[in-house]
Amino acid sequence: MREVTDLSKLFKQTHSFQVHLVSELPKKYEKYENFIFWYKHLNDYLYLRGLEEGLHGNYLTGVANVAADLSWSERILGWLKQFYTPRNSIHESQGSLGKKNSKFFSAGLRAGLYGPATNKKNMKIGIELRDSTRNMQLLDQVTEQISESLENKIWETEVLIEIKSSALRLTSDRPTARDEITQIVSAKYAKLFAEIEPTVYFGLIQYENAKIYDYQNRKWIEPDAEVITRIQEARKLFEKDLLDLEIELTNLKANGQNTEKEIVKTALRMSLSTWAKRAKASELFSGF
Repeated sequence: MREVTDLSKLFKQTHSFQVHLVSELPKKYEKYENFIFWYKHLNDYLYLRGLEEGLHGNYLTGVANVAADLSWSERILGWLKQFYTPRNSIHESQGSLGKKNSKFFSAGLRAGLYGPATNKKNMKIGIELRDSTRNMQLLDQVTEQISESLENKIWETEVLIEIKSSALRLTSDRPTARDEITQIVSAKYAKLFAEIEPTVYFGLIQYENAKIYDYQNRKWIEPDAEVITRIQEARKLFEKDLLDLEIELTNLKANGQNTEKEIVKTALRMSLSTWAKRAKASELFSGF
C-alpha cells in the first residue's frame, strides 16, 4: 500500500487503483455460505462508503445477488446455466463466482486468476477492490482490515441463520426501485427514475431499523438516537429532492422542453451522493 500511495502521489491521481486480497479456502467448505454473507456485508459497506465520496457504479455494476433476491424463473435459469454454486462448494470457474455474487465497482469475488493453491483440496480466491475509494488512506485502512478478517476467517460465526434471514440486501432491481419510489413521486416518474438509475432506491432504505451484524464485536448493531435522527433527516431531504425533480421535469415538459436521460441520471446521482454524505449509513456496516 505504501507503493500504491507513492504511485498516487507521483501521478497526482487517486482513481482506478485495484487491490487483490488473495486467500485460500477449501473447495468443499462447510462455512462457504457464512463467507458469502460476510462478503456481501463487506460489499454493502464499500458501496455505501463509495457513494459518500461521490462514486457511482458503471454499466458493469450490479449489487450482489443471493437466491432470495431473485424471481423463481431467474433462479431456475441460473441453476440450468450453472450460474450459481452448490451450497458449501466453490466453483473453480471464475465466471461462476462472478455470476453468483454479481459485480461491484467497489469489490468483486474472483477465482481462477491466482495460480494453484498449496494443495488440491483448496483453491485461491481473491477479493478485488476496484476503485472502491479515492481516499488512499481509507484504502490502506480497508485493505488492512479485510486482510485481518480473511486471516482470522471472521465469518465463521454461529449465527448464520439470523444473518441469512435478516441481512440487508441492497439491490439494483428496477421493479423494486420503481415500487418504492412510487410512494414519493407519481407512477410515471417512478418508472422513469428506476429505469435511469435503479440504485436511487438506496436512499429510501430504513438503515436505522435494519438488523446489521457487527462481525468484529460479535453483536447486532443498535444505532443511537443521534444516528437514527441523522439517517431519517437525510432520507426526508432525499425524498424532497425526488419530488422537486419531478416538479421541475413536469414544468419543463409543459413548456415543450424534453430533458435528456443523461441529465436526469446526473441529477439523481447528485441527490443520491448528497443523501449518502448526510446519512453516513456505511458506518453501520463497518464491522466487517
